[in-house]
Amino acid sequence: MMKPDLSGQAIEAVVLMDATNRRVHRYSVLIIFLVTLTIYANGCRGPFLFDDLYNIAHNTDLQLETLDGPSLYRAAFRGPSANRPVAKLTFALNYYFHKHDVFGYHIVNVVVHAVNGCLVYWLTLLLLGQSRPGSDVVCRRVYEMHFIAVAVGLVFVVHPLQSQAVTYIVQRMASLAAMFYLLALIAYIRGRQAPKSLRKWWWFAAMICWIFALGTKENTIVIPVAIGAYEWCFGQRIARPLACRGWMLAVISFLLVLGMAGVYLGSVHPIQELLNRYEYRDFGMWQRVLTQFRVVVFYLTLVVFPGPERLNLVHWISTSAGVFNPCTTILAVVVLLFLVGMALAYARRQPVVAFGLLFVLIHLIVESTIVNLEMVFEHRMYLPLAGVAILLAGIAVNWAPQRRLIVLAVLPVILVCGYWTMERNMVWSDTVGFWTDVITKNAHHARPVYNRGHAFQRLGKFSEAERDYLEAVRREPYLEAFTNLGNMYAKLGRFDDSIAIIDQAITLRPHAAVLYNNRASVYLRCGQFQSSLDDLNQALAISPNYAMAYYNRGRLLAKQGRDEEAVTEYSLAIEKDSRLLEAFVNRGNTFFRQKKFQKALTDYDRAVALRPHLPTFVYYRGLCRMRLGDYLRALQEFERTLQLDSQYVDAYDHLAWIMATCPTSRFRDGQRYAQAACKISGRTNYRYLMTLAAAYAEQGQFDAAVREQRLAIELAPPDERTLPRESLSQYQQHKAYRESEALQKP
Repeated sequence: MMKPDLSGQAIEAVVLMDATNRRVHRYSVLIIFLVTLTIYANGCRGPFLFDDLYNIAHNTDLQLETLDGPSLYRAAFRGPSANRPVAKLTFALNYYFHKHDVFGYHIVNVVVHAVNGCLVYWLTLLLLGQSRPGSDVVCRRVYEMHFIAVAVGLVFVVHPLQSQAVTYIVQRMASLAAMFYLLALIAYIRGRQAPKSLRKWWWFAAMICWIFALGTKENTIVIPVAIGAYEWCFGQRIARPLACRGWMLAVISFLLVLGMAGVYLGSVHPIQELLNRYEYRDFGMWQRVLTQFRVVVFYLTLVVFPGPERLNLVHWISTSAGVFNPCTTILAVVVLLFLVGMALAYARRQPVVAFGLLFVLIHLIVESTIVNLEMVFEHRMYLPLAGVAILLAGIAVNWAPQRRLIVLAVLPVILVCGYWTMERNMVWSDTVGFWTDVITKNAHHARPVYNRGHAFQRLGKFSEAERDYLEAVRREPYLEAFTNLGNMYAKLGRFDDSIAIIDQAITLRPHAAVLYNNRASVYLRCGQFQSSLDDLNQALAISPNYAMAYYNRGRLLAKQGRDEEAVTEYSLAIEKDSRLLEAFVNRGNTFFRQKKFQKALTDYDRAVALRPHLPTFVYYRGLCRMRLGDYLRALQEFERTLQLDSQYVDAYDHLAWIMATCPTSRFRDGQRYAQAACKISGRTNYRYLMTLAAAYAEQGQFDAAVREQRLAIELAPPDERTLPRESLSQYQQHKAYRESEALQKP
């Protein structure tokens, strides 16, 4: 059992730091928070972008309506990024409180970033307290260490390279994981310094924080390696030498990381699983590893010079085909090996500097080695930048002993970096402007051009969208650009153009089932049923589990009046994808047409579960309950519809109709709802006027009922005037309309 060092330099430094006026800590934290909030204030209105849409805005699992257990479980463990439940829960809570207002999401990101700046400050203090022997560090430099820690904490929060992990909402996964990770590392270090009676509690806290970190993002798996680096650099200063156990610790750390990687990959053969995931890449594992040497060096250049013109969401870097192809690959290998060698060699003499450098490199292991990910993303440097801060602190405490020199060196860096970060945040504030910036800095990838086209399409700027989609497919056979362009042409009624662009895509990508499915949808809209069926069969031949193809085949059969066969196809679609909303809705509609109201209600229940914030499916549920004679619950469904959309005119109409015509007297008070429906529709819909007439008759206002009913008859199509005339006759006889057929509202 390792004994705590209660008399050495490290503990003496810690005691003095604890004895320092607490106001120093409070002011330090306050400064870091104020600077962070100031720098990122102009980025708090940026819209959902890129992966935000898939992971947050369009992820219905995160759309909490209640904070009950099943809803929280669904938000945490279902949908995209299932291995990151902690981060997903924070997004779900954001939705619960803010819905789609991005300001709340951004504020959480900024606060997490500020907390991380404070944790870097704390971690730096702990490491500097162990940095050098001698009473001069303890007595003369304790205040200087606080000053250095604040300075590097500010560098961490204002560095422009961090903006992607803060302003890009979904990358809260990176910053939140870093927060739990830093807490775990700090708790471990405090445990190493603490008396035996307290050590286990610090280490228990470290384990809990690490579990939360792992539940936020997988790159935090490397904490055993980081602890090994810490022990290598500082172990002899706070306890008896660990040299005899160093290699054992390294082996245990490696095996632990490897085992947890297998758990994350869901396989007992993690290497084979990794290789399998490269089947859909245009590069192999070895090529990625070689390229990542150059990528890491590129990251380091961004640390040194992070001008906004060098920052981008999507960087392009050529793939390394061999150690000498291109020749910069071997140069990058040499540079990184040199840095590792220097860190290991100077670990005893300059432990803070060495640990900071090792910290940077260790925390790029997961995302910059063998894992099948995109080549370059700036947010991967979020946690490694804590190592840069530690490295700067080590340099400052050793080679800039006077506070004045530290101020002269750090203040301009903080000011310039802060200005650059604010400038970078402005780029994230507008969707089209953001993608224009990406395209300007990246002449190779098709994806940014496609994304700008998609942004133009959402804004209704179809000519600009068409231009970008065509440019994207010119750069490379980008499947999403083809499909979106084809779908856009179809929505604009340009069916020939839609089929032509999909034909072009099929020539380039003949085994893409989605293309046949999309062309089938266009044929279906054109009424070319046989061509549509042929394409759907081809899509299913390529991909037998393709749920959308089964769904579209169901639509085709429904259009031909073959409802029973359509139900079979919709059921197959649901079997292949139990979250395919369209299949539940269309099958429910088919059941409704067949007057199988209980089955329709079951499908609409599933639709509401998938999209609880959409009023349409709640309204459909109300129609089913109304047809089943469950008037009380039908009223509740229509009222819920109006809570979701106060202008949903059909819900007003059906509320009023039930209250005016239902045999049960306790429901009769529909006049205000009928008046609301007529007001919203501008009194141009004869069905709403019929409802208003029935409501007036229910209240004994027969003159008003006759007036409204006559107007309804005038507006109704000739073949739909029978029921209005029958009810008009009753109102003229001063009778309210309560016949059973009244509930079968047209």
